[in-house]
Amino acid sequence: MEVVIGKIFFFRLLFKIFGANVLFPPFHGLKMKFLSDYFNLRQLA
Repeated sequence: MEVVIGKIFFFRLLFKIFGANVLFPPFHGLKMKFLSDYFNLRQLA
């Protein structure tokens, strides 16, 4: 549960810094890149 709260807080912070217009167009691509990097690191470990 703490992880979910942390994510919400983190994204609210990003909204304050960048705004919705900047954040959302590249968001899906960034998320996919993060997930692929994360799984690659797990496979190496």
